[in-house]
Amino acid sequence: MTARPSASLPGFPPEARLLIVNADDFGLHPEVNEAAVRAIEDGVAASCSLMTPCPAAAHAMALLRDRPEIPFGVHLTLVCEQPGRPWGPLAPRALIPSLLDAAGGFPSFEDAPGVLARARLDEIEIEFRAQLHAVLDAGLEPSHLDWHCLADGGARTCSS
Repeated sequence: MTARPSASLPGFPPEARLLIVNADDFGLHPEVNEAAVRAIEDGVAASCSLMTPCPAAAHAMALLRDRPEIPFGVHLTLVCEQPGRPWGPLAPRALIPSLLDAAGGFPSFEDAPGVLARARLDEIEIEFRAQLHAVLDAGLEPSHLDWHCLADGGARTCSS
Protein backbone atom coordinates (compact mmCIF):
# COMPACT_ATOMS: atom_id res chain seq x y z
CA MET A 1 0.00 0.00 0.00
CA THR A 2 1.41 3.38 -1.01
CA ALA A 3 1.19 6.21 1.50
CA ARG A 4 -0.92 9.14 0.37
CA PRO A 5 0.47 12.68 0.62
CA SER A 6 -0.94 14.42 3.68
CA ALA A 7 -2.78 17.06 1.60
CA SER A 8 -4.86 14.35 -0.04
CA LEU A 9 -6.14 13.06 3.30
CA PRO A 10 -8.67 15.91 3.76
CA GLY A 11 -9.57 15.74 0.06
CA PHE A 12 -7.12 18.23 -1.45
CA PRO A 13 -4.86 17.48 -4.41
CA PRO A 14 -1.49 15.93 -3.46
CA GLU A 15 0.40 19.09 -4.49
CA ALA A 16 -1.74 21.37 -2.30
CA ARG A 17 -0.09 23.24 0.56
CA LEU A 18 -2.35 23.62 3.58
CA LEU A 19 -2.36 25.93 6.57
CA ILE A 20 -4.51 24.76 9.44
CA VAL A 21 -4.96 27.34 12.21
CA ASN A 22 -5.74 25.86 15.61
CA ALA A 23 -6.78 28.05 18.58
CA ASP A 24 -4.49 27.00 21.42
CA ASP A 25 -5.09 26.90 25.20
CA PHE A 26 -8.88 26.61 25.05
CA GLY A 27 -10.00 26.33 28.69
CA LEU A 28 -7.40 28.71 30.12
CA HIS A 29 -9.77 31.66 30.71
CA PRO A 30 -13.36 32.41 29.67
CA GLU A 31 -12.02 35.20 27.44
CA VAL A 32 -9.70 32.77 25.65
CA ASN A 33 -12.63 30.40 25.18
CA GLU A 34 -14.87 33.09 23.69
CA ALA A 35 -12.09 34.32 21.39
CA ALA A 36 -11.35 30.79 20.16
CA VAL A 37 -15.00 30.10 19.38
CA ARG A 38 -15.31 33.42 17.57
CA ALA A 39 -12.15 32.75 15.54
CA ILE A 40 -13.56 29.38 14.46
CA GLU A 41 -17.04 30.69 13.71
CA ASP A 42 -15.55 33.63 11.74
CA GLY A 43 -13.40 31.26 9.68
CA VAL A 44 -10.03 32.44 11.03
CA ALA A 45 -9.25 29.17 12.83
CA ALA A 46 -10.24 25.63 11.92
CA SER A 47 -10.17 24.06 15.38
CA CYS A 48 -9.15 24.53 18.99
CA SER A 49 -7.26 22.58 21.64
CA LEU A 50 -8.76 22.15 25.12
CA MET A 51 -6.64 22.10 28.28
CA THR A 52 -8.82 20.14 30.70
CA PRO A 53 -6.92 20.95 33.94
CA CYS A 54 -7.37 24.70 33.48
CA PRO A 55 -9.74 26.97 35.43
CA ALA A 56 -12.16 27.60 32.53
CA ALA A 57 -12.23 24.06 31.12
CA ALA A 58 -15.85 23.49 32.23
CA HIS A 59 -16.85 26.71 30.42
CA ALA A 60 -14.98 25.57 27.31
CA MET A 61 -16.67 22.17 27.35
CA ALA A 62 -20.08 23.83 27.68
CA LEU A 63 -19.29 25.94 24.61
CA LEU A 64 -18.30 22.77 22.72
CA ARG A 65 -21.50 20.95 23.75
CA ASP A 66 -23.49 23.89 22.34
CA ARG A 67 -21.43 23.79 19.12
CA PRO A 68 -20.87 20.14 18.15
CA GLU A 69 -19.65 21.24 14.72
CA ILE A 70 -16.44 22.72 16.19
CA PRO A 71 -13.48 20.36 15.83
CA PHE A 72 -11.32 20.33 18.93
CA GLY A 73 -8.48 18.40 20.42
CA VAL A 74 -7.24 17.66 23.89
CA HIS A 75 -4.20 19.83 24.66
CA LEU A 76 -2.31 17.47 26.96
CA THR A 77 -0.39 19.31 29.65
CA LEU A 78 2.03 18.65 32.50
CA VAL A 79 3.09 22.25 33.22
CA CYS A 80 1.42 25.48 34.29
CA GLU A 81 2.78 28.80 33.07
CA GLN A 82 0.27 30.99 34.94
CA PRO A 83 1.97 32.36 38.09
CA GLY A 84 -0.59 33.00 40.79
CA ARG A 85 -3.24 30.90 39.01
CA PRO A 86 -1.85 27.38 39.22
CA TRP A 87 -3.63 24.35 37.95
CA GLY A 88 -2.99 20.75 38.75
CA PRO A 89 -3.63 17.25 37.60
CA LEU A 90 -6.94 15.54 37.01
CA ALA A 91 -5.61 12.17 38.15
CA PRO A 92 -5.34 11.44 41.88
CA ARG A 93 -2.14 13.04 43.11
CA ALA A 94 -1.06 9.88 44.93
CA LEU A 95 -0.85 8.08 41.57
CA ILE A 96 1.37 10.66 39.84
CA PRO A 97 3.94 12.05 42.33
CA SER A 98 6.70 12.40 39.71
CA LEU A 99 4.59 15.00 37.85
CA LEU A 100 3.92 17.35 40.77
CA ASP A 101 5.65 20.35 42.28
CA ALA A 102 6.09 20.85 46.05
CA ALA A 103 2.57 22.34 46.30
CA GLY A 104 0.96 19.32 44.61
CA GLY A 105 0.17 21.06 41.33
CA PHE A 106 1.77 21.09 37.94
CA PRO A 107 5.23 22.65 37.93
CA SER A 108 5.86 25.97 36.23
CA PHE A 109 6.97 26.01 32.63
CA GLU A 110 10.43 27.08 33.76
CA ASP A 111 10.76 23.62 35.29
CA ALA A 112 9.73 21.82 32.08
CA PRO A 113 13.17 20.20 31.63
CA GLY A 114 12.99 18.99 35.25
CA VAL A 115 9.49 17.64 34.71
CA LEU A 116 10.66 15.65 31.72
CA ALA A 117 13.76 14.41 33.57
CA ARG A 118 11.85 13.05 36.58
CA ALA A 119 8.47 12.11 35.07
CA ARG A 120 7.64 8.44 35.01
CA LEU A 121 6.03 7.21 31.80
CA ASP A 122 3.35 5.23 33.65
CA GLU A 123 2.37 8.38 35.60
CA ILE A 124 2.24 10.45 32.41
CA GLU A 125 -0.10 7.86 30.95
CA ILE A 126 -2.36 8.01 34.03
CA GLU A 127 -2.59 11.81 33.87
CA PHE A 128 -3.08 12.00 30.11
CA ARG A 129 -5.82 9.37 30.31
CA ALA A 130 -7.53 11.42 33.04
CA GLN A 131 -7.38 14.52 30.83
CA LEU A 132 -8.82 12.63 27.88
CA HIS A 133 -11.53 10.97 29.98
CA ALA A 134 -12.64 14.36 31.33
CA VAL A 135 -13.61 15.21 27.76
CA LEU A 136 -15.12 11.83 26.90
CA ASP A 137 -17.08 11.72 30.17
CA ALA A 138 -18.54 15.13 29.26
CA GLY A 139 -19.99 13.53 26.11
CA LEU A 140 -17.54 15.25 23.76
CA GLU A 141 -15.50 13.68 20.96
CA PRO A 142 -12.10 15.23 20.25
CA SER A 143 -10.68 15.24 16.75
CA HIS A 144 -7.01 15.25 17.79
CA LEU A 145 -4.47 15.28 20.60
CA ASP A 146 -1.62 17.76 20.97
CA TRP A 147 0.85 19.03 23.58
CA HIS A 148 1.02 22.09 25.78
CA CYS A 149 4.53 23.58 26.04
CA LEU A 150 6.47 20.30 25.95
CA ALA A 151 6.55 19.39 22.28
CA ASP A 152 10.18 20.53 22.05
CA GLY A 153 11.23 18.87 25.30
CA GLY A 154 10.95 22.15 27.21
CA ALA A 155 13.89 23.79 25.45
CA ARG A 156 12.05 26.93 24.34
CA THR A 157 9.81 29.41 26.06
CA CYS A 158 6.11 28.60 26.08
CA SER A 159 4.26 31.03 23.82
CA SER A 160 1.01 30.98 25.82
